[in-house]
Amino acid sequence: MKRNKAKPLPYLISLTLFFSTPAFAEVKAISRANCVIGIVNESITYDRPQLRPFNGSVTSTHTQLGNTVPLHSLVDVGYGKWRYYAGDIEDPGTLRVDGTHYWLVVDPNGQIVESGQEATSATDCNITEW
Repeated sequence: MKRNKAKPLPYLISLTLFFSTPAFAEVKAISRANCVIGIVNESITYDRPQLRPFNGSVTSTHTQLGNTVPLHSLVDVGYGKWRYYAGDIEDPGTLRVDGTHYWLVVDPNGQIVESGQEATSATDCNITEW
């Protein structure tokens, strides 16, 4: 009985394509409220998994549940960072966190690769992006 030998070329080509193709990435926008013993309140705009630097901002507005006037807003704005963070661990009570996220990713030639804006909101530690 004759055995067929495996043909390594298609296998090697598929491995090369798999490992040389850049992973799908996009800028993420998340907010979470009352996490980690109820004290972490934050909004984050970031690129994952490539950690590409981009121009962006995030605003995190913290309001106690039942109130209409926010306690405060925190802001992080910049150029060339892979992560923008606006958060704290000092707010009393149970909060609602509203995030406003903007991003602009450009390639080395100055061409826009990705841009966007997103609004996020959280009232409990209900993060599902991970």
